[in-house]
Amino acid sequence: MHTCTPLTTSAPAQRGRAPIIPLDCLDALNARVNIAKPTDVVLGMFLESALTCIAGTEGHGVAEARRRQVLGNQKIVGFFKYPTKDLLKLVQLTLIANGHTQSIEGELERFGRAAVRVFLDSPVGKTMLMLGSIDVQRLLGAAPAAYKAVSSYGEQRYTRTGERSGVMTFRGDLLGPGWQLGILKQGLEQVCKVTPRIDVKVLSLFNSDFDLTIRW
Repeated sequence: MHTCTPLTTSAPAQRGRAPIIPLDCLDALNARVNIAKPTDVVLGMFLESALTCIAGTEGHGVAEARRRQVLGNQKIVGFFKYPTKDLLKLVQLTLIANGHTQSIEGELERFGRAAVRVFLDSPVGKTMLMLGSIDVQRLLGAAPAAYKAVSSYGEQRYTRTGERSGVMTFRGDLLGPGWQLGILKQGLEQVCKVTPRIDVKVLSLFNSDFDLTIRW
C-alpha cells in the first residue's frame, strides 16, 4: 500500500512545526515498478549510470552482483534501449539493501545526477560541453525533445514563466520527482553554470505526475 503523502495533501503539524512530507517513498517506487510496461524503455546509459552510482557507494562487486540479479548476462550498451522496469528494479534493490524505505528522493536525485554525468562524459555530451555555457531557457526548452529521445514513456512540457524561471511538467513519469530533480540540477549546473532553485508539486498517487518550478 502506498504510504508517502503527496505534496498536494495537507497533514497536521505537530507542536507548531510543519510536517515533513516526502517527495517520494519506496511504496510509490514499488508501484511504478509494477505499472511499467515492456514497451516502456530507456537508454542503456541510465543503467550504466545507476551501476556507477552503486559502485561508488557499495563497491564494484556489489554493483556487478546486483546487475546480474536484474539483467543476468545481458550486456549494457549506452545508446541501446532497455526496459525501464529493469532500471527501477536495480534501484529498488539498492534502496532496500541500504534501508531506505520512506523518504527516498535524495537517493533518487543521486541517480539522476549520475545519469547526466555519464551522458556528458559521452562523445555527444563532450561536444555539448565544448560549445561552452548554454542559455538556460534554451536548454530547458529543448528538454522535452531530449526526454523523447532517451525514453518511450510519459509526457514532458516546458513553459517559460519569466526571464529566469519556468515550469517543467511531467505526466506518466516512471523515475519520479527526485530523479528528475537530479537530472535538472546536474544539467543546469554543469552545462549552463547556474545553481537552480526547484520547487516540486506532486499531483498523483504514485508520484508519476508532478510539476517542477525552476528559478535561477
